[in-house]
Amino acid sequence: MKMLGLDLATTSGWALIEDEKIIEMGTIDIDSRMALIQRLNFLSLELERLFTRLKPDRCAIEDVLLGISGVKVLSYLARINGVALLVSYKHVSDNITLYQPTHWKANSFPGLEPFAKKWQIQKAACDFFNISYDSELEKMERTIEKYEKIINGKIEITTDNKKLIDSTKAALKRKTRDVLKGSSRTMATTQMKSLIQNNKDLKKEIKISKLEFDKEMRKVGIDIAAKTGLTDNIADACGVALCAIKEITNESNN
Repeated sequence: MKMLGLDLATTSGWALIEDEKIIEMGTIDIDSRMALIQRLNFLSLELERLFTRLKPDRCAIEDVLLGISGVKVLSYLARINGVALLVSYKHVSDNITLYQPTHWKANSFPGLEPFAKKWQIQKAACDFFNISYDSELEKMERTIEKYEKIINGKIEITTDNKKLIDSTKAALKRKTRDVLKGSSRTMATTQMKSLIQNNKDLKKEIKISKLEFDKEMRKVGIDIAAKTGLTDNIADACGVALCAIKEITNESNN
């Protein structure tokens, strides 16, 4: 069974999967200078050529995500999805499956989470299809180790602070035994406020560190694409196709 996976956007990734192996992969790049109707027609022509040449048995497409930012983006993706569905139906009839991103991510590559990042999908795809990216793997592992140490260290501090905050709150509320009074109460209150502020600052720092981490990993993803040809768009298309193959296989076995 030949499954064509499509991840549709201005740069659309596609991948033809058979027996859990990549037969062919690539992208369709739509010129942003084109008017909307020109873009849709261009995509239709490119998909028509792709289906005619590859002759897939089935097609799996990433569905439009309702939570995506911006009505304009959502509207555009809905239109190109509509074009893809029409072309797909012409070639594979109703053997088409639409998948929400969280669903195919959780049901494609081993260990992938529903909200996996682009670079995580790329890595999972390379690992699954045994695509070598040795130098980039080392860089990826170093980056992950570096930021895990930074982020986990700050999370550990916030956790310890939270315990002290909770115990101080409990002490300040006591009215019978070991009641805090005078300077002891003032000192405890000041310490608690300081810990609360420290946790707020740490949470901001953790958020910034996570953004920096994602930025660094996107750079690694570009390096992987340059070495292997497997871009993040193509990796998504592979994941969508693999999800469909697994579900069809499971249905056949049951």
